[in-house]
This record gives sequence, C-alpha cells and structure tokens, in this order.
Amino acid sequence: IMALAAESVKLGDIGGAAQAFAEALSIDPANVKAAAGLARCYLVSGDAERAQDVLDMLPPEAKDADQKQREPGGNKDRLKAVTRQADLLSGWFGALFLFGHET
Repeated sequence: IMALAAESVKLGDIGGAAQAFAEALSIDPANVKAAAGLARCYLVSGDAERAQDVLDMLPPEAKDADQKQREPGGNKDRLKAVTRQADLLSGWFGALFLFGHET
C-alpha cells in the first residue's frame, strides 16, 4: 500500500496518494510514514486543520517509537529511508505549490 502511495506521489496524484496513505493507516494506525504522507496531502489541499488531526490521531507509542529512532544508536537505516521518503514528498509538494497546482 505504501508503494502505491509513493507511486501516486511520483505521478502527482494527491487524491490517490491520500487514499493509499489512509488505507495504510486503517491497517496500522501507528504507521508514522502513512500519517505524515496523509497529513502532507491535506496540507497541499489547503486543509491544515485536518492535517493536524491526522497527526494527533497517532497513538502515543507511535510517536515515542519514531522519536527513539532519531536518538543516537536508533535504527539508522530506517531513519534514512524515512528521510528519503520525506525529501521526495517535500520536493513533490513544493513543486505543486511553485507551479500553482490546483487540487
């Protein structure tokens, strides 16, 4: 499902990406990457409040686990993968804003 979300991001399909991220969250409500992706989709659509709601729905243990991976000695490979995905999403969303993409 996350691969589908990533492919939708690459294609510029905000709706498809949002659906895939939401489906991933329905399977695993603690999926930080899916929550971040869905929140970014809402931000691109101009709905910052809904983006914050998505992040607020993450269970505390998911937020704690994500923070632990950032600590020294955490899972560096996982952190690198998440960082690469975030960079890809940030570039895509930035390009949408730059070129005035309407959703």
